[in-house]
Amino acid sequence: MILGTYDSYLNAVSTVNFAILFPMGIGIILGGLLFLKLTQYLLKNHFSKTYYTIIGFVLGSLFILCPTLKLDITSIISLVILIICFYIGKLFESKSN
Repeated sequence: MILGTYDSYLNAVSTVNFAILFPMGIGIILGGLLFLKLTQYLLKNHFSKTYYTIIGFVLGSLFILCPTLKLDITSIISLVILIICFYIGKLFESKSN
């Protein structure tokens, strides 16, 4: 989407254009494998920082995925419970090391 190729990829999928789909598939597979190896390395050597970074990305994407998300009492209670559980997880992690 950033590079402006989304429309051509979408058109290639709808018309089954292998000249575009084949390189795209190779890129998806290679990118996925490299990302998995990088994530595996980071989780093995820097578990806490990587884990909390992933949680931060997930929490940060909530407002982009749900732009109409409003803070009502249910949302506030959910956020408080999330913070409490996050703190409990951090305590368990510090006791296991």
